[in-house]
Amino acid sequence: MEDARDDAFARSPIPAGWAPRLPGENDGAFARRVIDLGPLPTRLPDDPGSCFDTVTDTRWIDIDCLHGREPVLPEATFWHNAAKRMAAACAGVIARRGPLNALPQGDGTWRVLDWNATLEAARRYGWKRLPVL
Repeated sequence: MEDARDDAFARSPIPAGWAPRLPGENDGAFARRVIDLGPLPTRLPDDPGSCFDTVTDTRWIDIDCLHGREPVLPEATFWHNAAKRMAAACAGVIARRGPLNALPQGDGTWRVLDWNATLEAARRYGWKRLPVL
């Protein structure tokens, strides 16, 4: 059974029961005050184009070719807020996220410099590729 809160993103810019955006509040402040405190999505459809804003130089890289700065333990939770913000961006609650910042390693793999939590969230939800600059 799906969590009704997951589908709330699809029905409303701000799901029922969530605090409204304050006058003049930017996405980062709203995310820290409201989105980060919400529940972890039970699913996040593999549709990175709906939550990432891409530019001309963006490359779409297979997630298996992207490596974070260090190994991640299965019980790690640092990626939770990234997943919540990805869901909010996909729903249009906050602006779409920028591509990951990564460097090619010369062997077909890329080292992610920024957005390691986003990379891990995408992995946990079974995504196949991500935009990289």
